[in-house]
Amino acid sequence: MPLKAVIFDLWETLIQDRPDRNQPRRAWRVEAVSALLAKHGFDVDTAAIGAALDATNVALTRMHDEGRDIDAPGRATLLLGILQQQANRRAPESVADELLEIIAAMPLDLAPHLAPGALETLTGLRNLGLATALVSNAGMTTAPNLRRLMRHYGIEELFDVLVFSDELQLAKPDPRIFEAAARGLRVEVAHCAFVGDNPHNDVAGSLAVGMFAVQIGAKTRDGVTAVPSARIDTLSELIPALQAEARLA
Repeated sequence: MPLKAVIFDLWETLIQDRPDRNQPRRAWRVEAVSALLAKHGFDVDTAAIGAALDATNVALTRMHDEGRDIDAPGRATLLLGILQQQANRRAPESVADELLEIIAAMPLDLAPHLAPGALETLTGLRNLGLATALVSNAGMTTAPNLRRLMRHYGIEELFDVLVFSDELQLAKPDPRIFEAAARGLRVEVAHCAFVGDNPHNDVAGSLAVGMFAVQIGAKTRDGVTAVPSARIDTLSELIPALQAEARLA
């Protein structure tokens, strides 16, 4: 069945995070959170802050695996709850809003790099007359900052629809988040391909809703047996792969 739209994952699909970026970014967050808490008289050891940030990310990932998410303020509440438990005392109420500004931010000098071939592939798909959308499970960084990151790399304007888990409070692999993107494009799910790296959230999720699932890379996960409709190693292989599968008109 010919495709009318291609929908993309963001993290590790269109952008690629590496230790030379994520480790300094984590250190920046730890120091910024530490300074904020100290300003409010809520001193916490930096090692404990780092552990709390990691625990928050783990909790978000678990929610995502179940198809759930929380809104942006919920991320600050989650982290603050872990920190308060560690310190065995409550933080001032005024901390939460400022905390969100820090943990949800994406300093562009520490941001993940745009994946090779991303800009060319998105432009090529649009030149072929295909609609494009994004469905992203937002991690600590929330939708407004992810949009800013996409603008920074010049790809935001190449999408017709952007769907982020924190805004819907749904996450891949829940069928409703894929359906939201297709509905925004006014395209039936059977006429959509989904491109992502995660075998559970991206491949199994998009297959379950009836999309043509393209996995980028060869990531595996215990207990996940979903087989992608096609597999590629780089984004530059996407259009040829879809052509080979007779999915492009």
